[in-house]
Amino acid sequence: MKTNPVREKLTAGKPVYGFYTGFACPDLLEFCGHLNFEWCWLDAEHAPLSPDTAVHLVRACETVGVVPMVRVAANNPQHILGYLEIGMMGIMVPHVNTAEDARRAVEAMRYAPRGRRGAGSSTRAAHYGLTQTAPEYFAQANREVLLIALIEEKTGFDNLSEILTVDGVDAIALGPGDLAMSLGLPGQGGHPDVQAMVRRAEERVVASGKTLDALVADASEARQAVARGARLISVGISTMLRAAGRAFFEGLPT
Repeated sequence: MKTNPVREKLTAGKPVYGFYTGFACPDLLEFCGHLNFEWCWLDAEHAPLSPDTAVHLVRACETVGVVPMVRVAANNPQHILGYLEIGMMGIMVPHVNTAEDARRAVEAMRYAPRGRRGAGSSTRAAHYGLTQTAPEYFAQANREVLLIALIEEKTGFDNLSEILTVDGVDAIALGPGDLAMSLGLPGQGGHPDVQAMVRRAEERVVASGKTLDALVADASEARQAVARGARLISVGISTMLRAAGRAFFEGLPT
């Protein structure tokens, strides 16, 4: 199994810059790797990215040194396992609302004795069992794969203190969109009440020693996120393309 350079940089306290996308386009991922992005997360919650499709995206990431991660659609062991076995180096689990939700995700991702992941040692992630023994692979997988818990409803924010105590959760992401929805403010992720809750939660995550994940719109927001203590930083491919496209057309004669 490959080592995870994202984990190495996070352990050293350094920020790591990535991107996210739901586009099933290997060439696009290679392109972003040549731009020096270090990691990506593929959105299998809101886009049709099955493991059969995502394996080709993982290969594209590997050709340019991008660490592949995925946001799965559900906190389900069988669902999570399919993405791990194709070589994903990180799993973002959505809608983590309780410490029990977090523990269930840890168990799905880690081999015994830390979890209950099925003991497959001849998968693509394990180099088909050709480069190490099964015990060596299980131990390395437990060390290298990252678990990002996505807190995105009021219940999750209310239970954040308990979630932060769960061993095996490496990073916390905070979702203002679904938080706004759960507060009766659909489509208002930028609402002052929503942003105030997010900022207070960010402070608690940083104080806990867990890695804070931040989704940003541009370099200015990235700098601000790093200043607040975030270390996993990502920007949406759609966000970048939208900004560039609109800038191109602004002022053009018609």
